[in-house]
Amino acid sequence: MANLTIRVPNADVPDVLAALEQQWSREASRLNPLYSDLTPAERASACIGAYLRQTTKNHRRSKEVERRRQLDTPIVVEEPAIT
Repeated sequence: MANLTIRVPNADVPDVLAALEQQWSREASRLNPLYSDLTPAERASACIGAYLRQTTKNHRRSKEVERRRQLDTPIVVEEPAIT
C-alpha cells in the first residue's frame, strides 16, 4: 500500500476536508461500513482512497477496452494482383 501526503495550509484544512467528504463520502462509506465512526482525518483518508480506487478502476477499464478493440480489429491483407 502506498502512502500519500497532501500538504494544505492550516487555514484551508476545513475546506479541503469538507470538499473531500462532499464528493467522496458516499463511495467511501460504501467501501467501509464503519465510515461514520471514523475521525475526520480517517474520513479524509477514506475519501482519498475512494477517489484513487475509482480513478485507477476507470484507467484499468479504459486500457482493457483499448486492448479488446485492438483484438477485435480485423487484419486486412491486400491480395496480390495476378495478371
